[in-house]
Amino acid sequence: IYDGSLSDIKSMPGLCRNLIIDFAGDAPLESINKRFLDRTNFTKEGHRRLLTSFDPKKVTAAELVREIFSEFDVVDLSIAEPSIEDVIMKIYRDGI
Repeated sequence: IYDGSLSDIKSMPGLCRNLIIDFAGDAPLESINKRFLDRTNFTKEGHRRLLTSFDPKKVTAAELVREIFSEFDVVDLSIAEPSIEDVIMKIYRDGI
């Protein structure tokens, strides 16, 4: 049974946050992947949407949003934390 703090759980390696971005025009997959080459990798879903799961220790949501908004015409975005199911699965799988 896990016996630690909530902040310890949130900082566990391997728990990624998800970012979904909708652009006004075609999603600039290549340009964005070059920009964030060593920090995260985006995939394309449809013509105008990009998705990524990122490690907040490598790149923060604020960095991603700031850099993307400064260069591209964004219509919508959402950021999601790992689900409680993912956290519990990680605790059991890793024997924490």
